[in-house]
Amino acid sequence: MARQRRSSVLVPTDAPSPNSVAAFQRRAHRPIPYRLWVRWADGLDGIRDRRAYRARPATSPVVDGTIHTPWSDRLVAEYVGAVESERLAARAAISVLGSQWVAADAAGRAAREAEASARRELASLQATELDVTPRTAGEQYDSPEQIRARRQAARVRTESELTATIEEQSRASARAGIAKADFADAIDAHWSALLIRVAAVSAYYTRRAGTYTRRLQGRRGTVVFPPVLAQPGWAGGGCPWAPKPTLVAVDAVDTMTAGAVDE
Repeated sequence: MARQRRSSVLVPTDAPSPNSVAAFQRRAHRPIPYRLWVRWADGLDGIRDRRAYRARPATSPVVDGTIHTPWSDRLVAEYVGAVESERLAARAAISVLGSQWVAADAAGRAAREAEASARRELASLQATELDVTPRTAGEQYDSPEQIRARRQAARVRTESELTATIEEQSRASARAGIAKADFADAIDAHWSALLIRVAAVSAYYTRRAGTYTRRLQGRRGTVVFPPVLAQPGWAGGGCPWAPKPTLVAVDAVDTMTAGAVDE
């Protein structure tokens, strides 16, 4: 996997949203180190519980072949809390990007509407014949050619303004499309990083549960299994907090924002 840039050289321009730089600084691909003293403590807890439960067979911690002790329950709770912490951090970053995606989408739609309106106005103007009828008292003394020249100059100026508006709104629409693509890519990156971090958290706590269970079982004990530390169900699909394409056609920006950013 490509080496990730160090936080010390990461600047706001490296991220589509400066507000999400802190989230981009987090490493996604390095496993959580299983320190020697933590491994030692987990094994010692397993040995202590083995002695305690062997002295009280009626309170066996094995249920359907799986260990259930206060220590294992606490480990499962820590695992769930760690996964939830990662989920909330990713959702905070994605919500910022999602709101900016919605703002860019609204700007793009407004630009396209303004461009379409200018095109209709330009087409209507070009389809209209010049009116050489005098409109002011001063024009009563002008010839039809003078009036036509004056009307034609005014039309040329209006057509130039409309053409400039069309080009400007077209560029604004293109910029909005590029921004939406950048925000969508950043959302996908955050989601992928979240899945990697959750997998690392799951591997770390699974190793701890395995160490404890082996010491609890002992060399000649009945085979038992550590508590199940499965990855959450939401990790198996796509990002649930990404802007919804089905809401793009909604006219009210506030309604679209609420539906696109909040789950």
